[in-house]
Amino acid sequence: MRISVLGATGRTGRQIVEQALQAGHEVVAFARKPEALEMDHERLTVVQGDILDAERVSEAVGGAEAVISALGAQRDSPEAMLTRGMANVVAAMKEHGVRRLIALTGAGVRLESDPASLGRTIVLALQGLFSPSPLRDAQGAVEVIRASGLDWTVVRVTRLSDRPGTGRVHGGAPRLEPIRSIPRADVARFVLEQVTDERYLVQAPMVAPAPR
Repeated sequence: MRISVLGATGRTGRQIVEQALQAGHEVVAFARKPEALEMDHERLTVVQGDILDAERVSEAVGGAEAVISALGAQRDSPEAMLTRGMANVVAAMKEHGVRRLIALTGAGVRLESDPASLGRTIVLALQGLFSPSPLRDAQGAVEVIRASGLDWTVVRVTRLSDRPGTGRVHGGAPRLEPIRSIPRADVARFVLEQVTDERYLVQAPMVAPAPR
């Protein structure tokens, strides 16, 4: 399968690219700084560009069978970068007839259907206090995805770590898991499973380490 990975040079994005290649997929890696990918493979194509450049996004998405977004915003990112960038992604997917979209986002993103949880409420309050702009932008990007009409899955992640993967991941409704960390390798594995698994179609599961 041909998969376009956006945000391919981030620590989680690189895990997704590596595991996709190991699984036999053809990968198009979209990155602002391709040299940061530090990877060479016969089934890897790198497209240089910015997520706010609609033409470059279209080039990266064209010919794909699925798109994975591992994009993230920082305090110094352009205003509403994720929201505007995701609008470019959705437009490109519709232009090229690509239906499947899997997007990573943070645990702070909320859906109206989320169950109430004291622990989660505390986490959200802290995120809103210390990172208000990135959180608003992430929420906006998810709203763009939800309104897209595409076959989407938004994967909400807890705190990420660079520990070796365990192969044990829990996906489901948000509970207390947002305060626990999960290896990026496990998140990448879960994301790639969603490319062909429709269990979480048009849903936004939270992923966290599976209970022992």
